Amino acid sequence: MASRFNHSCNANCEQVWNKEQCVMEVRSCTDVEAGQELCVRYIDIRGTLSCRQYLLKKMFSFDCVCQVCSRGTDDDSDSRRSEMACLSDELDHVEPGEEEVSARSQLRRVKKLLELYDQEGLHDQSSRLLAFEAAAALEQYRGNITGSHRWLQRALQCSELIRGSEHPDTRQLRERAEELQTLALNQAAEKGEYYDGVYQVLPYYMAYYLGFLAMQIPWTLAWATPLYLLIGLPLDPYRFGVFVLTTFLVLLFACVAGSAVGAKSRDADGNRAVLMPLIIPATLFSGYVIPFDQIPKIWLPFYYMSPIMWAMSILETSLYEGVVFEDCNPNAPMWRRRCWATGEEYLEHATCETAQKLGVPGMLAVCTVYLLVGLLLNIRMIHRAVLDGNV
Repeated sequence: MASRFNHSCNANCEQVWNKEQCVMEVRSCTDVEAGQELCVRYIDIRGTLSCRQYLLKKMFSFDCVCQVCSRGTDDDSDSRRSEMACLSDELDHVEPGEEEVSARSQLRRVKKLLELYDQEGLHDQSSRLLAFEAAAALEQYRGNITGSHRWLQRALQCSELIRGSEHPDTRQLRERAEELQTLALNQAAEKGEYYDGVYQVLPYYMAYYLGFLAMQIPWTLAWATPLYLLIGLPLDPYRFGVFVLTTFLVLLFACVAGSAVGAKSRDADGNRAVLMPLIIPATLFSGYVIPFDQIPKIWLPFYYMSPIMWAMSILETSLYEGVVFEDCNPNAPMWRRRCWATGEEYLEHATCETAQKLGVPGMLAVCTVYLLVGLLLNIRMIHRAVLDGNV
């Protein structure tokens, strides 16, 4: 029976397969006047007149003379339908998580696509259903549960219209909408509890990092001690203490930085997308990969902002400060010898003047400031991203 319906490029009915009942159902997707022919679409009608005519001729061997095609070429209509096809293709080939900024731009495409459907006056509800579902998924990816639920409700209305309320796909959509509604209510309740003072972020993070300290201090000693001995560094309590303390501060800062970014991003890939562009220049211009005296002046701001540089400078200063290299003649002028007579001479070459003036205590203070800034950034990210429902 379904095969007897004619094609229209603005069909008033849609065919839907019901897999549970193994029947093809034809339902109207708009109001149908008495005596009006019921039509379905054989092809994707989001294309120009010439494109639709070509496909119908090639696939079904007839020239379409529906109400839309019989009007002849309409440049405005062709432009709208071509843009529909392009936008739909872009939505089909971009996943919400591919780029951090893609979700917002894709949402704009969905809204533009729906505007074009309305401007063209298309009755096609299947295409609208796909757009609503895409928007719901994108909003959920962004963390906007309430917005996702609104889009899913519109998708559910379309599904009930063209599939029926008991179609398996409609039931699945209804279940998803109910789950999102529950999630949105819970999220609103948690946010309300926070603003009512039931719980606060600062005590939570204090407890979290105190637990981290209790675990990480013995762990740092456990692996930093054999590493220090295997490298062959001097068995000096001061140098060993600076080595362990610097190692611990670097680990703690890495944890703080990852936690701050993780409060804003949604998964490990999103975390890496933010951290890697920061880690690469911080490592490259730390004076460890490229020696300090070879770093161009234009890149020196990256050098001074690099926490890796400060950590390396602390280790080098504590190791070489006060050291005398007996195999190098200190009386020979610098331009004639190829060695350093003292650790201070090496530090002048390997580290910046600021690091030399600050000394080990001053540089440890700089690392502590980095750490405090990271902890404050954690709390700020929780306020802006998590509690506001963006993650």
